[in-house]
Amino acid sequence: MNQASIKEWQSFRESTRLSVVLDHSGRAGNGFFLTIFDQHPQVLCCPWMHYTYSYLVHRFGEKGELLCSELKSFWTDEYYFRALYHDLDENTHDFLHRCGFDVAAEVDRSLVRDVFDSILGASESISRRDLILLTFFAYAKGVGRALDTIEYVLLSDAISLREDVLEEFSGLAVDMMVRDFPEAKLFSLVRDPRAVFASNRHQFVNKNGNMYQIRFGQYLKRFSDLLRQRYSFEGCVFLFWLLYGAKTARTMYRIKARYPDRFKTIRNEDLNLNFREAMKDITTWLDVVSLSEWEDEPFEPTSLGLPWRGTGAYNSRYQPNVFGPLLNDPDSVSNKVTGPNEYVTTRWKKRLNQMEKELLEVLFRDELIDQSYEFLQTRQGCVSKARLLGLLVRPFRGEFPAMRWLLDGRHLGAREVLERAAYYVAAIPFYVVSRVQLYWFIVHKLFFFDLVEKHVENKSS
Repeated sequence: MNQASIKEWQSFRESTRLSVVLDHSGRAGNGFFLTIFDQHPQVLCCPWMHYTYSYLVHRFGEKGELLCSELKSFWTDEYYFRALYHDLDENTHDFLHRCGFDVAAEVDRSLVRDVFDSILGASESISRRDLILLTFFAYAKGVGRALDTIEYVLLSDAISLREDVLEEFSGLAVDMMVRDFPEAKLFSLVRDPRAVFASNRHQFVNKNGNMYQIRFGQYLKRFSDLLRQRYSFEGCVFLFWLLYGAKTARTMYRIKARYPDRFKTIRNEDLNLNFREAMKDITTWLDVVSLSEWEDEPFEPTSLGLPWRGTGAYNSRYQPNVFGPLLNDPDSVSNKVTGPNEYVTTRWKKRLNQMEKELLEVLFRDELIDQSYEFLQTRQGCVSKARLLGLLVRPFRGEFPAMRWLLDGRHLGAREVLERAAYYVAAIPFYVVSRVQLYWFIVHKLFFFDLVEKHVENKSS
């Protein structure tokens, strides 16, 4: 790397600040948020890269100084940076296409490697802060971005570190962000928890094949995991995502109370329904310019300068199981709802059954109240114990799929038809155990916590 580039790097690392959009629920639109700033001259982000701090903290803990020999292969082979660092291959092509990105985006990957390797190889260790800045510096060079106007690197991240959903989440990744960049500006991106659950449930019921991922040869393992309360992406879909939503919300409120001056909360619904007003609020807080493209009607989000096709859970490009228990949106719809629109804020109402709407209002009443979402089925999330028991015995959507699902198995072969037919009986013990466990969690207040209740009380007063 020449002397001019080294000077550019030194200037970049000394002057660039950090901003992070944190999507605690997992489906609030962090990818969409990045595409909005894709071409902003003062904000450098890469929609291809997510979960930067949570990857690093999960792997290296609180270490602020990292050995280059330890992190090199991890960062270039396992982290999302691999899509920019290595030449385009079949796996990267499939990943980019699935996430709605255009594989024709112009990236000088040899330049990305040269810049990254030259700086990383100049010393035995690198600080976590400099690694993150270097990653985005190499990206900027590889896509030809002007460096002299950049003020922020914008990341998308999570607050969980693959912790057990029955334990308190640490929020350690956010602590490390603030430790590395004391003046970091953090966005808490929120979405109606009913919409979040509908989206996560849809994606993983279809991805796993059914509500409990019951397959031939896996029955005893899945049932054992459920009995032992070992919840994961591959287990009971509704229990995992209900617990995950509650625990991440609890963690986010605790973190925002810890760093009140560092956070700004943004509702996904406001980005979609009041896009220009929301962007004025965001750019004012960051103290950056507003883009003329944001005034376009409709505004088209981009990734590396090319149109972005979305990563919605109902999108057959992102979640490709079109013969799953739950029907995806038609392509004609998915292709039209990548930018700000009303449809994505109301779709959940048709994706949840009556029981689910009512139950979710009970379980997430604190968050609904705090973020000023409208209650549709209950009075402020309150129901009698008898009513609650009545709700719990009803199936979730996708738990016992309609006959269409069984017939659709014919497209996949005789084994799939047999496996689906057996599911209707095999799922009954799972149904019973999961209901007992959910009731126990409700009674022991895993979904209701004083922190949020106090926050709501203080806000209302």
